[in-house]
Amino acid sequence: MSAQTVAAGPNRVADYFLIVGLPTQKFKPLYERRRMAGVTGTYFKPEVMDRFPRQDHKDQALPPGIEMFCFPNGIRLTERAELPTCHYFVSTIANGTKLYGCVLRFTEPVRATTRAGLNKYLEEKAKYQRTKSAAMAKGERSPGSEDFGDDDDEDDGTGSTRSTRGSFRVNSSDHNIAAPEIDMCQAEVGISRLLSKEAKALFEPKGLCLVSSYPFFPQFLEVMKELYRISLSPSDIPIERIISNFIFEVPLPPRGGTEVQYTVGLKTVLLRRAPLNDPLKFTTFPVKILFETLTLDAIEMVLAALLTETQVLLVSTSLSQLTVISETILQLMYPFQWSNVYIPLLPRTLRRFINAPMPFLIGTHPSFLKEPLDNLGGRMLVVDLDSSTTHCTNPP
Repeated sequence: MSAQTVAAGPNRVADYFLIVGLPTQKFKPLYERRRMAGVTGTYFKPEVMDRFPRQDHKDQALPPGIEMFCFPNGIRLTERAELPTCHYFVSTIANGTKLYGCVLRFTEPVRATTRAGLNKYLEEKAKYQRTKSAAMAKGERSPGSEDFGDDDDEDDGTGSTRSTRGSFRVNSSDHNIAAPEIDMCQAEVGISRLLSKEAKALFEPKGLCLVSSYPFFPQFLEVMKELYRISLSPSDIPIERIISNFIFEVPLPPRGGTEVQYTVGLKTVLLRRAPLNDPLKFTTFPVKILFETLTLDAIEMVLAALLTETQVLLVSTSLSQLTVISETILQLMYPFQWSNVYIPLLPRTLRRFINAPMPFLIGTHPSFLKEPLDNLGGRMLVVDLDSSTTHCTNPP
């Protein structure tokens, strides 16, 4: 815990614009969900498909792994189109600088390049499974693979059992029942049918992401919703020109009462920053959201835990809620600031940070946890935002 200090950041409203989605070449599975056999049940590691600008800024490089915050649970194909969703995240880089991200996720019909890449991945996966089965039949040690992994499962904390890597299984996410292996010939036939005749019914998720050194979360969301609308409509202005204008030409508002008005398409947003001596004058999110989500007792307990540098874990099934609540709590700590580990939206692949020995404020989805909330409450303060309940053996 330390007194409030403010470091000078880049003189830009936004640093980077990213398009995140499935890789076009090599697919790396993160895990496979039970009861969803085949390609639609496999969660892959996302990648940055395109970015602007292409080169890093000299005063703020784009950190590696930022794509995992866009799809915290990994990315998978779906059999139907889904409505766009949004969420926010904060990434702290090595020098302690925070980068703020706003993500708009949507689905599009699967691309031909994605279909070809998946065909190749599934063929290699079937070949690996045949080699592994043959080795096990002979009593030999099964070959390992960084691309497909072993068939060991792990509990995701919700009563379901998930495979840590991709494997052909009859899946069941609602019951802890060991699933039998699928016959490989049947699997290959099913895969071929899925990627050929039914390819029109497959959709791949994508995400638009704005990364900035400043938490203009609501404004970024309005800008990205308008960019998404423009991308689906005929326009005389290239969308790249709009993005370039927003990153390189929109001035950063000075602290105080000065506002910068920016218009994109049919939307106009106001950018402003609170003065140094009154940081609560302009809050990032309405404070009432915090009080509508948690009880007064829960809020007092969270603030007490942070002020005494106790580990705090926020849990919610709504990804957008985690950063909103975390940022609001930290603003209410003024004139103090949280200088320990801060990850308001923790991706599934980084859940090991929950076992860190140092104080932290972390938010995550309950399905990413390996232990029940009551068990975690024995060594930290766990706050369930969905039910406004707390779990802590020794409250601060």
